[in-house]
Amino acid sequence: MKKSVVVAAAALAALVGGVSIAAASGETASVNYNVKGKFSKKEYKPAKLSFGVKVSTPAVQILPMKLADMKFPPKSTMTFMPKKGLPVCKATETQLSVSPAAAYNVCGKSAIGMGLATFALAQNTGAARDGTVVVFYGGKVGGNVKIRFSAWSDQTNAGVYAEGILKPNGSMQIEMPRLTADSSVTSLNLEIPGRNLSGNYGGVGSYSLKKGLDAGFVRVKCQQGKTLNFSSKFELGARSDTGAPIGPTTNLTAASSSKCGS
Repeated sequence: MKKSVVVAAAALAALVGGVSIAAASGETASVNYNVKGKFSKKEYKPAKLSFGVKVSTPAVQILPMKLADMKFPPKSTMTFMPKKGLPVCKATETQLSVSPAAAYNVCGKSAIGMGLATFALAQNTGAARDGTVVVFYGGKVGGNVKIRFSAWSDQTNAGVYAEGILKPNGSMQIEMPRLTADSSVTSLNLEIPGRNLSGNYGGVGSYSLKKGLDAGFVRVKCQQGKTLNFSSKFELGARSDTGAPIGPTTNLTAASSSKCGS
């Protein structure tokens, strides 16, 4: 698996509080979801979706994330509905494991959102690094919408690629590749359609990214003010340079809720 590193930085606005469950090794996970818009219980309406996850521990070392299984409301309540004519990002994994500007140059017309995250270099909670995520529309697989993630961290001059497919039951699994020095994801924040992002990386220069180009990509059908329930499962564990598991896997679960239209 190629040398790569996950992205970094800061919390999203207007997220609701979540409930976390601790692992025996000391790690805890919490999730936050928020759904904004003006909704109807009879038809799907465009929504602004925010998702955030945080993994933490009181120890110096923290296990890397291998899998994030995000559970949204089922298709009867929430779905991904790309607008007619939205281009599919057909770039290769290598083409998307690059800087934000380079990824946007390849698939910018397919951009649907933005993200930020943090990671602990070599599993050290005191060695935080930062970066940027761009989210692209990846077409459909068996009728289900796929989204693709391109992330970059300037401090290690490396990128990471991941993807997820939204199933009718609301499940979307994101398999995390092994990061540089088997680093750990400590937060991952995504927004669809998100907001404009700009900045400068010493290794690859400046970038200026527009928010997602499809304001109705996420669609929700529910009564205004109804409580929507979300949950996630995470697998943590160390891996060798070849990606082989080292030691046990830790499983965490976390839940959150958001008022429809909050």
